[in-house]
Parts: sequence; C-alpha cells; structure tokens
Amino acid sequence: PPWLIVVQGSATPSPVPTFAAPASSPPTPLPTPPAVVRTAVTPGWVPDPCGGRLYEGKHDLLGVVPGAGSATVSWLSTGDDSVASYRVAAISQDLVTGAQPLPVWVTVPPGTACVLLQATVTGLTSGGRYVFWLTAILSREPREVMIGRSGGVRVD
Repeated sequence: PPWLIVVQGSATPSPVPTFAAPASSPPTPLPTPPAVVRTAVTPGWVPDPCGGRLYEGKHDLLGVVPGAGSATVSWLSTGDDSVASYRVAAISQDLVTGAQPLPVWVTVPPGTACVLLQATVTGLTSGGRYVFWLTAILSREPREVMIGRSGGVRVD
C-alpha cells in the first residue's frame, strides 16, 4: 500500500547495561516507632455533644452491644428541638448472591434534652456482620440527615 515505507538496514544489538556493585556496609537500622498510647473513648470526646444543635457525622462510632439476633445501639441526643425522631439502621455487611437484604430500621423518639438514647434492632442474622447508621428526621425542613455510624459489628 502507498502508506507503508520499507527501509532496509541491519540490526544493531542493544547495549548491555552495567551496574556498579553496592558498597558493602551494614544496613541502617529503622528508627524505633514511638509507643502507642491507647485511651478510652467516651461520648465526651465529641465537641459540644449536647449543645442543642444537630451536626452531620457528629456521632461517629456509635455504641453497639450485640445480642442474640439483635443489637442495642446507643448515642447522646442533641437536644435540638428540630429533631422529630431518630432512625437507626442495621446494614448487613455479608454479601449474598442476588439482591442484598434491605436495612432493618428502628425509629426512636428524640428525647427532650441531652440524654442517652438507645434502640434495639431485632431480626438480625446470628453470626452476621453489620454496620449501624444513625439518622435524624428534621421537623423544620422535612429531610433525613445521617449523623452517625458504627464500625463493623458481629451479632451473636
């Protein structure tokens, strides 16, 4: 074809790479990492936990106590009077073939002040792994806001 150009020539061998031998010195030891300090995390670690205002993502790492086919989730209410209710969801982390199971939702009244609220979610699979979400249903502007989540939890 007119677009193909053929040029004859001879093959040239590629040069052989050369490497310098490393100096023989002992390896440098890695620095010793600092000691890990572990402290207990309490609800007070959240800035202004009950200041009467709702903040998205405020309640990371909800308290979760697994039970037999259930789990009890706890958190501090905000004391925000615009919260009509809270909803807790149990989201299965165990994949199955086909459609995944829908979250199990529990609705909780908002409480009247800064108080510890709890919701027990039942109907969970024993031995199943779940993540729990906390949402607030707002009354002043009808919408649902995710304000917290837990780490992964295995149900008894």
